Amino acid sequence: MIMKIDIRPMIRGTLGLMVGAAILGAAATSFAQEGPGGPPPGHKMGHERGMDKGPHGDEEGKRQHGKRMMEEMDADKDGNISKGEFLVGMEGKFNELDSDGDGVATPEELKAHHEAKRAEMKEKFAKKKDQMHKKRDSAPTSDDK
Repeated sequence: MIMKIDIRPMIRGTLGLMVGAAILGAAATSFAQEGPGGPPPGHKMGHERGMDKGPHGDEEGKRQHGKRMMEEMDADKDGNISKGEFLVGMEGKFNELDSDGDGVATPEELKAHHEAKRAEMKEKFAKKKDQMHKKRDSAPTSDDK
């Protein structure tokens, strides 16, 4: 007798966490790659900002991550995330991975999702870096006074 077991519910949470970790890793790598001029004056590298303390950095980073998670998943805005709200949130994450909607996230879909998120984060950090450089370049210097 062959038993069919639907493991999709079990892997959804795990895949969501794995993808989240991969995205954070890609973002950190992209952000860490500075151009030939190096970081702007006064810029703190990751370990100086507390990012060596875990994926969310220091205590403030952890609080911000928790706040974002609460805002995204607390559908009834009661200040708590129920199991149902959590599972709905994770199902949404799984659906992002399952690009063809067949209920299975293949290695190819995971890779494509990872690459898309990596490109998205690279673009986001490039814009942030440009804004930071423009702000630095337009700031008055001691010679301007």
